[in-house]
Amino acid sequence: MAYPTSRLRAVVARAFNNADSTAIRLRSIAGALDAQMAVGPSTATLILDDLLAELRSSRVVLIASRDTSGVLAYAREQFDDATIDLPSEFNTLIAAIDSTITWIVDNFPTGAGGFLERYQLAADGALTDRSFSVAQTVGLRTQLQALFAAVE
Repeated sequence: MAYPTSRLRAVVARAFNNADSTAIRLRSIAGALDAQMAVGPSTATLILDDLLAELRSSRVVLIASRDTSGVLAYAREQFDDATIDLPSEFNTLIAAIDSTITWIVDNFPTGAGGFLERYQLAADGALTDRSFSVAQTVGLRTQLQALFAAVE
């Protein structure tokens, strides 16, 4: 192996830290949204603009971090654990993200043309964000719980 320069180490450290902060943020978001959806209605904006956007961007960060050369050795050093299998942990978290995205895609109401039924249109032309009851979000909450559990 060639000598790892400080620049290379900085790239690996950044990839590791990005993944770490992303995982922490995802756990926090998943827990908070699960709790919120358990007690009251949830809007389309919350599900699509907040959650789905966060899931998609987090997935990109985790894949980039997982695929950064040297990140496994760096993680083992940081955790002082030679047995940690970071790529496997990344893959588990990415699978939980994918499962949550798939649930949203498969279950968010769409019209005959496949367009999202996101808003309700009032007689005066006002748009109202679609709302989903606690019962309607049970499946999504199950996905959020799995996402929460994928991060220690």
